Amino acid sequence: MTETGHLLAQRVVTPPRPDAATRAGFEAGFEADPVLLEIFNNLFMSIAEQMGFRLEATAQSVNIRERLDFSCALFDPDGNLVANAPHIPVHLGSMGTTVKEVIRRRLSGMKPGDVYAVNDPYHGGTHLPDITVITPVFNTGGEDVLFFVASRGHHAEIGGITPGSMPADSREIHEEGVLFDNWLLAENGRFREAETRRLLTEAPFGSRNPDTNLADLRAQIAANQKGVDEVGKMIDHFGRDVVAAYMRHVQDNAEEAVRRVIDRLDNGAYRYRMDSGATIAVRINAPAPPAATIARNLGSAGHQLQRTDLGGECGGALRVPDPGRRRHPAQRRLPAPVAYRRPRRLDARTNPSRRGGRWQRRNLAGDHRRAVRRVGCAGRGIRDDEQRHVRQRAAPVLRNRRIGLRGR
Repeated sequence: MTETGHLLAQRVVTPPRPDAATRAGFEAGFEADPVLLEIFNNLFMSIAEQMGFRLEATAQSVNIRERLDFSCALFDPDGNLVANAPHIPVHLGSMGTTVKEVIRRRLSGMKPGDVYAVNDPYHGGTHLPDITVITPVFNTGGEDVLFFVASRGHHAEIGGITPGSMPADSREIHEEGVLFDNWLLAENGRFREAETRRLLTEAPFGSRNPDTNLADLRAQIAANQKGVDEVGKMIDHFGRDVVAAYMRHVQDNAEEAVRRVIDRLDNGAYRYRMDSGATIAVRINAPAPPAATIARNLGSAGHQLQRTDLGGECGGALRVPDPGRRRHPAQRRLPAPVAYRRPRRLDARTNPSRRGGRWQRRNLAGDHRRAVRRVGCAGRGIRDDEQRHVRQRAAPVLRNRRIGLRGR
């Protein structure tokens, strides 16, 4: 008991590791035990939450430290989401696409101590201020990548033609800021500060505050390291195979939870008119519950979720890439037999750009809901922004088409 009346509790005995018999019970067929499933579900979530606590405590910018515009997550070896702390919803689906892109391009050369940074909206990013820092988790010998941890933070300034890096009249992606396209942020445990500073300052429209960018990137690396350490503790305690098995069980459990919700939905078409004037239309086609139960056991339920209309393209410069629309639950998992279909033309469809050529495609970035409200259709008034200081009364209309670059 302290002088102020607070009770301090201190653990004096370290919990013993499971003995061989207990570990054998864990590993027997890797069947999902309901109690252990809940324990691992909370353990995985706690790792992402602890990463967030460290990022909040070590970041320098107000945007991350006080506005809490960041997300932290844990991914399996294939880049599928296992647990995402309850931070920013728009980050839920798109972070996995970013991790998968790093895996696709970097897996063969990954080494312990390597860290990568990405904000490219064509490869899982949202808008350029959102920088994702990704760290692979290796086994003890450093030969195999077991898992991935990642943190995404909104940097208040990343360059571009306007302060705040969210210009309403940019015509190509480099006018929005500095592009981190699968950037090697740390190598063999060494932060590549000089190289990253050059990237931030020597871009066509470089950052106005590179020191804060570097400080926040260090904080993201530190947050990821917390995740690496906590995953390592889990593996030491339960064993690699058990942790990997329950990672899959947690994902399967999320899939089953979504499937049961879909089973209760009524078939039909639904339309919702947003306050910006946009209309979202969705069609649900699910079999009757008994048929769904039988089909589920056969692995083919035949559910279909179809977004049929988004009300046409909204006016304005802000869009959202495909990954930004995927905001599934914290263990991102639509049932495997469920078909999710999109209309061929969406208001925010992205296409890879010829960044160095004569023609460019408009960069489409941001959260769909917020992008619509931030810009609005037909120049309407807006509200509920992510950052109110970038609000526009009547935004310029830039359609998703090829436009010539102006000389710089």
